[in-house]
Amino acid sequence: MRDYYWDIYWPIGSPKAAYFFSFKNDAGTQFIVNEVGEAYVSY
Repeated sequence: MRDYYWDIYWPIGSPKAAYFFSFKNDAGTQFIVNEVGEAYVSY
């Protein structure tokens, strides 16, 4: 079973956020980034 992580980087006042979806490999020694993207927010 793998451990999954969500990480969202959203600078204050920025209309754009970057998100990272990653998991540890089977050995548990490193993170593998499975998906990287950007999310936009409209007010």
